[in-house]
Amino acid sequence: ATAFIGSTINSITIEDQTNPYSIGDGAFYNTTFQTFNLGTNISSLGTYVFTSETPDTNLMNINLVFNNQDNVVISNGTFKNRTLGNVTIENTSGNYSIGDSAFAEKSIGSLTLKDGVVSIGASAFSGSSINSITIEDQTNPYSIGNGAFYDATVQTFNLTGNISSVGNNAFKSDIPDSNPMNINLVFNNQDNVV
Repeated sequence: ATAFIGSTINSITIEDQTNPYSIGDGAFYNTTFQTFNLGTNISSLGTYVFTSETPDTNLMNINLVFNNQDNVVISNGTFKNRTLGNVTIENTSGNYSIGDSAFAEKSIGSLTLKDGVVSIGASAFSGSSINSITIEDQTNPYSIGNGAFYDATVQTFNLTGNISSVGNNAFKSDIPDSNPMNINLVFNNQDNVV
């Protein structure tokens, strides 16, 4: 925990690992860096791993790859006060969840969720400003929680196959938004989707 607290780092790369490894609570708390590449085999991600105490306007690009790990959760506060550029998350041969409010009120350039996602939690992206979100074809069905994108400003949504359910007010906005939003929702082999 807090391994790199307060450090200034241009780029962090953890190359593909044979053994699973975990990243503890607050490991990069208040750390300034631009690019984060985490190789395969992350087994767990603690809370407030990338949190900044004050708003950080430095663009942060994240690549998270979990390999053969089940039930990984990206939790609330993981990216608190961060400005995110390109974010890619995947879990080969396992699954992961975007926890409740995990990316709430963030500025994100592009977000790509690759194979393995099983749920997008309540308010996961509420109040965020996102250029584009792509959820690539998924092996497992995945759900979109209540208010997942509530009051979010998103230009392009590309949600492909295997959506199992969409929660209440998932895409609702109480803020007048004149920006056109492009949405592509694909349900694959799912019955009784409401």
